Amino acid sequence: MSSLLAFSLAPLLAGGAFGATPPISGQINAMVRDSAGNLYVGGGAKTVPPTSMDSKGAFVAKLSSDGSAVIFHTFLSTNDTDGVTALAIAPDGSILAAGLTEGNFPVSKHAAELQPFGPPVPTGFCAKLNSSGSVVYASYLNPSSSSQFGI
Repeated sequence: MSSLLAFSLAPLLAGGAFGATPPISGQINAMVRDSAGNLYVGGGAKTVPPTSMDSKGAFVAKLSSDGSAVIFHTFLSTNDTDGVTALAIAPDGSILAAGLTEGNFPVSKHAAELQPFGPPVPTGFCAKLNSSGSVVYASYLNPSSSSQFGI
């Protein structure tokens, strides 16, 4: 697994990979490959050092099968403590993501849960992205107790 992690970090977190200057620092918490061998990664990221125009938050990115190119990257939130903790590829090619947020997560108009469980308690979230990386649905997940979320 460590070689896979090193393989994915190079193109993804290199300066400007997400279009951010200064470079982005991040953590990858979830990885999955599709049937074509492309690698999808999810986690949390922020610019280092912080700026007034931060690129930060929970993210999902798709890398080419050889790891040489970032095909797309999508920030799901703007809170630097948010992160994706699980990823799955659906049969239709859409990407399913779950994770934790501390609030201000952009949910869909008809989300199952429109409000977070409440700061300072982290709240779960789920999101569905189309095969191009655009968010088509997002919702809070409000359990009776906070824990890790997976798919």
